[in-house]
Amino acid sequence: MAAIVIGNGISRLSFDLNLILASERFITYGCNAIYRDFNVDHLVVTGNRIAQEVSESEYINNHKVYARKSIVDTDDRFIPIPQNPRYNSGAAATHLVAHDGHKKVFLLGFDGIDSPLDNYNIYAGTNGYPSRDTPVSENSWVDNMSKVFSAYRDAEFIRVSPTSAFRTPHQWKYHLNFRTIDFRQFAIEVDL
Repeated sequence: MAAIVIGNGISRLSFDLNLILASERFITYGCNAIYRDFNVDHLVVTGNRIAQEVSESEYINNHKVYARKSIVDTDDRFIPIPQNPRYNSGAAATHLVAHDGHKKVFLLGFDGIDSPLDNYNIYAGTNGYPSRDTPVSENSWVDNMSKVFSAYRDAEFIRVSPTSAFRTPHQWKYHLNFRTIDFRQFAIEVDL
């Protein structure tokens, strides 16, 4: 069974997630507000405002929802993220997938940011997210993912993007267990 982490970058909107979520070929890990639109096997929540929102929803009663220890301490319906890393949700979900023993991890909706004036999160401007015009830096996200790639050298991390030439953070290119493929290559590789 293939493991996939679904982030909230705008490139995700160009891919029909129902193909993944309806397939029994995948175990899915999602980040923060994805629960508003889709049911994933494992939801990872790291922001306090999103955690409060999930806590007040029925979603937490019917799904596995992981969070930082500080969030779990306030609501024991959340499952603690193993080793309690202080990562953003995308890196924490990627860590969880690798920690769960998956050796091939697909990453969808991990777009990064071209400049501090861009905000490529599809939930920008909603509860728990900065507005579209709020300057956002990708530095901590890039660093956190690099730490995950380094910690789990026996796993392969494959970012799925609209094109194989999609912008990739420079430091990710140095990880031998990381590569980028396009949507078509992904469909072929997982036989969608």
